[in-house]
Amino acid sequence: MLARVLAAVAKVAGRNNTKYILNCVRCRTNKSQTILTATDGRALIEARFEANPKAPKGVLCIPAVDFLRAASLSNDIRRDGEIRLSGSSKPGNTCRIEVLDARATLRCDANDGTFPRTDDIFPAGQPVAQITFDADRFVALVNAVADAAYPASDCAPHGVTLTWYSDTKPALITAKGKDGVEVRALLTPIKVF
Repeated sequence: MLARVLAAVAKVAGRNNTKYILNCVRCRTNKSQTILTATDGRALIEARFEANPKAPKGVLCIPAVDFLRAASLSNDIRRDGEIRLSGSSKPGNTCRIEVLDARATLRCDANDGTFPRTDDIFPAGQPVAQITFDADRFVALVNAVADAAYPASDCAPHGVTLTWYSDTKPALITAKGKDGVEVRALLTPIKVF
């Protein structure tokens, strides 16, 4: 399992959710692949990759903070340092998260409880459009729009709107803060299908 994938998925899990299972990353492993899923109840992420033959088969729900701690120990988090899970997939049993390049092992408890059904949530079928943006520019621009529109002391959720007019025009990103600050930005896509 790659440290960068683990860290990215774990960031989406809830932090202080009263439904404690949402504070976990679900790790499902079958014969051919491992699927990591995390949600905070509003956003959802899933990553699939080839399963390590030694990975415990079944479903583990491991606290996201343990995954983030393991990923932070990896010396190669951006160059795909490897993290391995071992232990039983039975709830309540102790699991080991091994950070191979740091020669560290974390022990954590697999949580019991039912992770939300997520397999049917992702849209399927023919999309209306597919728009590909440069990921770094997209994130930087969305964050810049939010930072300009909302003061750091504002703890409320910050809405940023993405508007798409046509495949010949850039995407419009807007936000309007409570204090009347309006921000808009344009981002040209890499590809439009």
